[in-house]
Amino acid sequence: NGVIYAACSGHRIGHICPFGKDYLFKSYDDAKTWEGPIIINDSPFDDRDAGIVPFGDNKLLLTYFVNDLKVYTDRYDRITKYVPEDKVGLWIAGIERWKKIPKEERLYGSYVKLSDDGGKSWSDEILVPVTSPHGPIMLKDGRLLYLGTDINDRIAACDSCDGGKTWNILYTLDPIDNNPDIPTYEPYQIELDDGTILGIIRVHKDPDAHKFCMYKTFSYDGGKTWTTPEDMGIKGSPPHVMKHSSGALVLTYTIRDERYGQRARLSYDGGKNWGDEIVLCENAKNWDSGYCSSVELNDGSIYTVYYQKYQDDNYCSLMYTKWNIK
Repeated sequence: NGVIYAACSGHRIGHICPFGKDYLFKSYDDAKTWEGPIIINDSPFDDRDAGIVPFGDNKLLLTYFVNDLKVYTDRYDRITKYVPEDKVGLWIAGIERWKKIPKEERLYGSYVKLSDDGGKSWSDEILVPVTSPHGPIMLKDGRLLYLGTDINDRIAACDSCDGGKTWNILYTLDPIDNNPDIPTYEPYQIELDDGTILGIIRVHKDPDAHKFCMYKTFSYDGGKTWTTPEDMGIKGSPPHVMKHSSGALVLTYTIRDERYGQRARLSYDGGKNWGDEIVLCENAKNWDSGYCSSVELNDGSIYTVYYQKYQDDNYCSLMYTKWNIK
């Protein structure tokens, strides 16, 4: 219906933070101006990594997850060094408050919420077996397909045949390079014109946590089975991929090692090969940026949203780059 939706985790004072909320923004004028934020989740926990999926008739699906408390308490020193110095006490107080909530009332895991009125109201949380920042996609056959990380830190595909109310695991992918110790996270998927599904996975082969790459995998049977993941030879992650009206697949991602910022590449053969790196933004203040997501606007330009810090700010902002395929 012409509305553009953007979802994010906001109100945070650090990369991992006890105060995260899930926000929704709306644009009615092709991303020139935005309405919001509308707060969808404001639990006593860290509501993280909101993704938004529209699938017709004003129906929306929001994905998000909540970490186990151990993620925060076991890494106080590592996490709080990324919190502004004058807010460390507040961060610790938030965790201490969290500890007082009975374990049976803590909402750990990956969830979706559903809306059938364009985001004005939302269902209760629905537990799902995988998680990934951008969530599922709607296939041509009407199913929702979700490629994500499961409870065992493996990449798995699941689907929903009832609009996101219930989910079933279809397949668990092979480990990267046959090595189950290589960490894999945050995949995304896209259905191509011939029904092939392309999946792209964030992979950490380097012990430096800020140096990651991407592997690709394909499904030729609607997500029931997947090929062994292959190295794409591209530094950066996590991936988002969309199809442009020109026929190009548009991959956007982030670099966090020696060069901070947002990048893109194009494929004209269904994701088998990718072109040269396109620089979207190279003025990120530090590694804490990324999670690109893109849409095509009415004039054919691409609007890519991501988060990063302004040069004179200690907190992250939601930002964008508008660009064109040459």
